[in-house]
Amino acid sequence: MTVANAKTTITQDFVERRIDKLTKLWKAGMQSSKDPEVQVSKSPYNKPHSKLKRSVYTLVKKCVEHNLIHVIEKRVMLQHENSGTFKPSDSNKKNPFYWGLLAVCTKRNPLPRSNLHRFALELQYANMHDVPVHFLIGFIYQIGTSEGLQDKIRNSIMQPWFKDGQNKPLSENKSKKQRSD
Repeated sequence: MTVANAKTTITQDFVERRIDKLTKLWKAGMQSSKDPEVQVSKSPYNKPHSKLKRSVYTLVKKCVEHNLIHVIEKRVMLQHENSGTFKPSDSNKKNPFYWGLLAVCTKRNPLPRSNLHRFALELQYANMHDVPVHFLIGFIYQIGTSEGLQDKIRNSIMQPWFKDGQNKPLSENKSKKQRSD
């Protein structure tokens, strides 16, 4: 088994440290995007929101895989325990990417509510398609508007251009094709 294919075990401590690191990166990215002296990338892949989406997507997928999503939820609940205004909708409560975004985008470095909800839906929909993180931003651009995304998620509606096995490593696709010939 190669290192690239090896599954690493993550711990609660790893999740906590990773959230802290992502929060600092998010804060720095948002500050630099407001600074006129800083050259912001024209590529959507390198924009602060795209970096946030990729980072949260990766972290949440690992937490779900290792049954550690409760660590993120607990962290968010502690951040908002005295606010009195934190009341996520039922659909948001069920979306682990919503919790991941909230954990990283704290009250000091908030993400506007409309973006929070839209980003969480985009990440959840990408996860339904098992999109690899390096294709995440392209996938989000391909699906276009986020209108109707909640219905697509609720009804498990996949993108019509998405084919099963499309996101498998090239070597796996070749071996399937060679077997069918």
